[in-house]
Amino acid sequence: MVYLILLIIVGVVIYMIVRPKSPTKTAPDNVDSANKGEPRDFLKEAEGWLSTPKPLREMLEQNKSYVIEKLVELLSEGDIYERKYAAFALGQIGEVSAIEPLENCLSVESVEGVREAIEAALVALRMVPTNKGSSELERRMVIEDVYNKRPPRINL
Repeated sequence: MVYLILLIIVGVVIYMIVRPKSPTKTAPDNVDSANKGEPRDFLKEAEGWLSTPKPLREMLEQNKSYVIEKLVELLSEGDIYERKYAAFALGQIGEVSAIEPLENCLSVESVEGVREAIEAALVALRMVPTNKGSSELERRMVIEDVYNKRPPRINL
């Protein structure tokens, strides 16, 4: 009987070590990118939270206005993480047309993490929007800095 119990315990331990890991929705929060100092890529992170049929970058290349429209819808209709990553993505995309929907959602948002993401996106859209010739990398830096409560690294 003791051998049977030991065999079961050993089997469980071996299974726990070698079993395939199931994918889970995890994204870094308040952590710099794994790319050694490069700011987080919120579009890439958003793919894990927003059920998209293709990578967001690819979708943006095909139909930018549709993607922005859907992200704006998620700001008010999505779950906590969908709202948060929709805000991050809108900030990184840099279209100033997203400012008003972000402001509207900020005024009714009750979840602090989502509010912080919206605020960071708004700062990026105001400081370094696409229509002023700013780069996506600059917007990523601003969003990350504001979200992590650091002064933006961008010199304007």
